Amino acid sequence: MSTALKLIRNTAYHAGGRIWQVAVSLFLAPLILSYLGDQQFGLWVLFWTFSVYFLFMDFGLGVSLVRETASCYSQGVWLPINKAMNSLFLLYIILGVLVSCVSYYLSPWLTANLDISADMKRFVSEILFWGGGIFALIGIVNTCSALLRGLQRYDQITKAMVYVSFPNVIGSYVVLAMGHGIPGLLWVVTGVYTLQACILLFYTKQLIPELAFGVHFLSFQQIKSMLPFGMRIQVSKLAELASYQSDKVLLAFLLPMQFVTMYDLGARIASLMRDLPYSLTSAVFPAASEMHEKADFEKLWKMYDRGSKYMLVVTFPMLIGIWLTAHLVIGMWLGNVAIEVYQSVLILSFAYWVVISLAMSFSVGTGMGWSTPIMQSALLQAVLNIVLSYVLIKEIGFVGALYGTTISIVIANGILYIRFCRHFHQSIRVELERFWLVFKANILPMVLCGMLVVYGNVWLEWGNRMQSLLFFIVIVPIYVLSYIFSLRMMHVFDQEDLRLLGDKVPFLERLFGIKKPVGGGM
Repeated sequence: MSTALKLIRNTAYHAGGRIWQVAVSLFLAPLILSYLGDQQFGLWVLFWTFSVYFLFMDFGLGVSLVRETASCYSQGVWLPINKAMNSLFLLYIILGVLVSCVSYYLSPWLTANLDISADMKRFVSEILFWGGGIFALIGIVNTCSALLRGLQRYDQITKAMVYVSFPNVIGSYVVLAMGHGIPGLLWVVTGVYTLQACILLFYTKQLIPELAFGVHFLSFQQIKSMLPFGMRIQVSKLAELASYQSDKVLLAFLLPMQFVTMYDLGARIASLMRDLPYSLTSAVFPAASEMHEKADFEKLWKMYDRGSKYMLVVTFPMLIGIWLTAHLVIGMWLGNVAIEVYQSVLILSFAYWVVISLAMSFSVGTGMGWSTPIMQSALLQAVLNIVLSYVLIKEIGFVGALYGTTISIVIANGILYIRFCRHFHQSIRVELERFWLVFKANILPMVLCGMLVVYGNVWLEWGNRMQSLLFFIVIVPIYVLSYIFSLRMMHVFDQEDLRLLGDKVPFLERLFGIKKPVGGGM
């Protein structure tokens, strides 16, 4: 299978899985909110926030395992994978126990400093009791996923995720309907992650018959060899922690708990700007690692160049679409439009667009071991985000968290992008010209749909689910069709695009009227 076809196949599976996962999350959020209420839902959001902190305790070994697996697979060597997998499983179990012990001692301090009622404090104790075991399970699931990512088998990861989503939804509804609340949700989460780990291990064993378990595979030396790369990448992941999670912690300690709920609900919609397109770049990492191992730098740059172009073509209209229809989406989803949720969607969607527009440089850079600049950029973003959000929340309240996140993302990612272009000796001017071309292609759909939104707001009742749905159904096709027309008229796609994608995405030739050249794929 060619690199291009493998990349497209993995991207399609991962994108489909991510869309499914987002859909499940959007379905569960209002369901859980309706049973728990604003304060308990905010507490549930904090639980998942701290789960991200836990995953940072593996020192980047999970990310390093993807690269290690890809390298071993190309050489047909499996012993290092067995050593890494067994050692990581043990590490997560130990960390889970440590988290449980630390949580027990921190429980009085947390309950004293959170702005919650006395009744809710017992839920904090429940979460801390279950937290260590659940976090260990999440780590084991991520290890299994890393093995399959290294083998570039995103189809197996997606299948497992889809399978466990059904017991997750059904189980959550049942325990909530029975009145078990947060403790019941913790039972469901434990069962779902256990099932997912078993499915992923089954798939991995089928692909690697040599995969084995045992104490004799535990290897400190193997972990030590993976640490340098993993540590640098893990530091870079602090950007994600600071930008997407720390704001919720700051809000929980500085403002009433319901603001955590408002931030999270808005971020879930805005994250569509980040998560769905990001799934298009996730398969780039192992492919870039493989190209870098073969020293095929020409293909590596071509993959970045074309991938960043496709990312911009997809993400810019998504950003405009979210801005135009945010009130409609919130109304369809929640049945009402809270101003804090609306503000979160508008501001965070721009921040996430900046991240995803530059995601190809991050994925390609990670694959080729360009970890030090990524780490430095991440540290800058993390420090800026925490400091700015804290200061601005104290000064202007809730929206301070939104502005702090956005400013830090723009500065840190902009610097990283400039360094990436300089590393490849490429001009930023070319990228700016590409952005201008895509922007011009969006002018017609922006004007048409903007006029419709202004007209619709005269009679539309914000928060009415049926009106919001009908108006949304009208706007989206108009934007898409007018955007395709503009792309065709401005010749955004050229023969090189069709040479790379024509055989795999045949509708491009018909949509954009370019004759497919004779030539091979990437």
